[in-house]
Amino acid sequence: MIEAVEAVFQAWKQSPDPARSRPWPYYPAPRPDELLSSWFLRIAHGLGLKPYTLAHMTWRSTPPLLTRDIDNFADPRIVGVMAAKTLTPVTRAWATTLAAYDGYLVDHYVPGGRNDWVLQVGVRHRIRNLAGLQYCPGCLGETGYFKRAWRLGFVTCCPAHARRLLDRCDGCGGTLEPHRAPVLHVCPRCGWDLRQAIAPMASRRALELQTRTLSILERGWGHLGASIFSWSHLYFDSLRIIAKSLAFGPRSEVFRKAVVRRYGGDPSPYPYTKGRSLEHLGVADRHRLLDLVAAVLKQWPNRLVQTCKEARVWRSWLLHDELNPPYAIERVVADHLGHGFYKPSDAEIAAALTYLRNTGTTVTKETLRRWVGDCQAVTAIFKADARMRFEQLAEDLGLRRLGD
Repeated sequence: MIEAVEAVFQAWKQSPDPARSRPWPYYPAPRPDELLSSWFLRIAHGLGLKPYTLAHMTWRSTPPLLTRDIDNFADPRIVGVMAAKTLTPVTRAWATTLAAYDGYLVDHYVPGGRNDWVLQVGVRHRIRNLAGLQYCPGCLGETGYFKRAWRLGFVTCCPAHARRLLDRCDGCGGTLEPHRAPVLHVCPRCGWDLRQAIAPMASRRALELQTRTLSILERGWGHLGASIFSWSHLYFDSLRIIAKSLAFGPRSEVFRKAVVRRYGGDPSPYPYTKGRSLEHLGVADRHRLLDLVAAVLKQWPNRLVQTCKEARVWRSWLLHDELNPPYAIERVVADHLGHGFYKPSDAEIAAALTYLRNTGTTVTKETLRRWVGDCQAVTAIFKADARMRFEQLAEDLGLRRLGD
């Protein structure tokens, strides 16, 4: 995609139209780890223009800027023009986008889509429905911009101030919408100065894990104990498997309690999220979750193995339906947590469902999972059975009416 950004950059710089080829009167470079949207908003405010006005003057609303998550979409038409109008190198402009994490955070980044560990802001009609933008009140006051790392799910605290990040306005509880505010640090809904918020102290374990994890993201490789991850996205895949096992699923509560008994932490349950998505959890929930993950990752893989065995979390629970888990974690699980691993066939799941119905048991998906294990086929077979029973009932009622 950076080639497309370069093409847009050259087209604007070489345009015979002076309005296109010359830079804006105010053109600051992006600050260290600044987010693309934050950079654009700072320029608009510096020019004394509303963000919507500058966007329309420059792009004529094609592509739309502020009605979408431009950090996630990373549209070359936006990034290339931003580079041209600020005399910024294309590679530096591209580094303000979330898509620049391609190959580092995930194997293949999907611009505008859902990517592991990337927080969603849920833009709909210019309103942000999800708290996907986080911030540190201290950093926002000192530097005046939003950092790109604040859009990552495993980033929940500030190393500079040792405090937890916030993802909502302290004044009204609304999500952060700096594109609608007169200045970056003001809530557009209630006028609260975001810099005045007091964030809770960060967990030392979560802070240490975050620092180590960000360094792995930056250099592109990492390790856990003796396990080497030649590509950093494999490390993040492993981190996600452990985090999801602690947060979601029938054995997660027992797993959390086993970790807390040994190493401390908060075993409270996590709110329901669609698709068991870590990215939809609020920053407070993700912070206490990563505190537990940090405890499990120490002395790798001993603590993971010990707590899983204590909680009876075997391979079938930990890896669920992971089609291609990273070798480092798959090897540990296979060597130490293979007990009880068996993935039933569709026929066996259907037979278990029939048996439960014949015994008069109230059948739910959770009841079925307790019999056959937690695998994706359970949901599909349960839905197919319900649909078949409904159609059979409808057919029986139809025949009965004809008989009458």
